[in-house]
Amino acid sequence: MNDLFPFFIFLTQKFIIWFIYKLIILKTNGLGKSYWKEVIEVLRNIIPVYDKVNSVISLGKDNNFRKEGIIKGIHPHDVILDAGSGYGNMSKTVLDVVSKDVTIIFYDPIYEMLNKVKDNINIYSPQINFFLCSGVFENVPFKNNTFDAVLCGYSLRDAIELDIAIEELHRVLKKDGRLVIVDLGKPDNSFYRIFVAIYLKYFLSILA
Repeated sequence: MNDLFPFFIFLTQKFIIWFIYKLIILKTNGLGKSYWKEVIEVLRNIIPVYDKVNSVISLGKDNNFRKEGIIKGIHPHDVILDAGSGYGNMSKTVLDVVSKDVTIIFYDPIYEMLNKVKDNINIYSPQINFFLCSGVFENVPFKNNTFDAVLCGYSLRDAIELDIAIEELHRVLKKDGRLVIVDLGKPDNSFYRIFVAIYLKYFLSILA
């Protein structure tokens, strides 16, 4: 994978979503509970500069990466789970480049992030059909086969247990549902991989 280039996952068959993502992309089992709590606390602390952080760690390309993944994976009238939604930037991109005729459930473990979603979405139209829900990837509180699409924008990497998280996203997608994941891949070169790991780990703490 190229240095700090995004990877996109857009798949329509649930079995393929599970098989390809687990065997090819995953290189870790998740953050674990203790480190996850630390990451969540850091994210809370950087809320005032959250958008800036996303832009910097993606070298200013975060919006372009979102658009590329969403254009390929989202359709008008979709019922969408924005998993790890943060401020709702993935869904804002849906409204900008695909359609406002969608239903969106914003799902995030950080209440303070969800509180900002209303401001971000209401500027489009008070008629946008959306709901807020707080929780973690490992216990998604929706029935099987609920969503046409699940979005994960720079968020699935923060799962506590990736295996369980993928099982849950797989469960709530409809049979022909679409999983759209936009994130940054690790460089193939070991030297650059170490550099990027240090950069990403300590940069957020400096900003916070």
